[in-house]
Amino acid sequence: MGTKPFSEQVKTVRTALNLSQEELAHALGVSFATVNRWENGKTNPSKLE
Repeated sequence: MGTKPFSEQVKTVRTALNLSQEELAHALGVSFATVNRWENGKTNPSKLE
């Protein structure tokens, strides 16, 4: 999975879990817009510690 762009990885995992962007956002504690931007390749998450 590491060879795919992050945007594709997010969508692949989200669809495999049968979640909407809104449901994934809620599970991760981020906004729907954030997940949408990740999937559209507009942004990547900041590094988490």
